[in-house]
Amino acid sequence: VVITANGITFPGSFTFNYNSGSTPSISSISPSSGVSGQTLTITGSNFVNSQTTVNVGGVPCSILSVSSTTITCTVGSSQAGGLSVVATVAGVGRSNGNVMFQYNLQVSSVTPARGSFGGGQTVTVVGDGFNGSSVSATICGQACQSVTVI
Repeated sequence: VVITANGITFPGSFTFNYNSGSTPSISSISPSSGVSGQTLTITGSNFVNSQTTVNVGGVPCSILSVSSTTITCTVGSSQAGGLSVVATVAGVGRSNGNVMFQYNLQVSSVTPARGSFGGGQTVTVVGDGFNGSSVSATICGQACQSVTVI
């Protein structure tokens, strides 16, 4: 370990040893896709009960159980798309981030169910997986003029 501040290097001699034997590692997840509230099973190694957290696309996955090789958690609300699954063990560090969970777009209702040909109707779409920066809506082949994600 070398410490340098403002061009001055600390003359001490410290070591840091990377230990792959204690690094959390994710080998697979099941299921590989789903929505908010989905129970996710993560298989791997070096997980520690009461010291392990999981994020799916940066959003916490609520821990249900942890063993040294398996984690189960409940997926939180997120944007749709491929999201990295990462386990973190306190005092040890993060796992690999190359295992992906496909967060599906979910629509539970559209109201009202009808309107005029002239447009101007406010339509409310309720669901999950919407991302405020890249959402569009089309009704009867016509693009909505304004889309707001709440």
